[in-house]
Amino acid sequence: WPQMTEDEAAQYIAERGVCLRKRFTGVAMCVACLMPLMLLGAVAEMFSADLFYILGLMGMFGMISMGVYSIVMAPKPKDEKRVSSRQFSLPSRMRKKLMQLADAAEEKARRRMGKGIALIVMSIMPVLASGFMADLFQPDIWPLIGVAGMFAMIAAGVYQLCMSGGEKTTIKNLLDV
Repeated sequence: WPQMTEDEAAQYIAERGVCLRKRFTGVAMCVACLMPLMLLGAVAEMFSADLFYILGLMGMFGMISMGVYSIVMAPKPKDEKRVSSRQFSLPSRMRKKLMQLADAAEEKARRRMGKGIALIVMSIMPVLASGFMADLFQPDIWPLIGVAGMFAMIAAGVYQLCMSGGEKTTIKNLLDV
């Protein structure tokens, strides 16, 4: 097979990173789709106007559709077919560089996984804090704001978990020739 140059490998890694970020941003948007409904529901409770619930529903479906759009429209790398079919070879010098990158990517993946798990586990904190705030101030709006915060933290955690293996897998695919 023809050898892959360093520039081609760097371009593939960069393009794959863009693809993964767009895909997983779409996933996070779908996970957090209830945020607009909860936040605008809190506004509806503040002003006693049901119109805000309708706007919240529109926001929810908007986030779902934007998330799906982001997932579907994520650009695949130009060399995706070549890399997945393993139709290239790597010079030994580049293989060493990629192995060093793989070690760094492994560490980054562990940190991202830890952040993702921590965010998901701690996602109950906004709900608990909102319960405290409901005792002090307008009791109707704070639970809605707390649930919106919970979904935001879950979405951020899901994004971190999904991204944790992305870069590592990209480099592994290049090294598996």
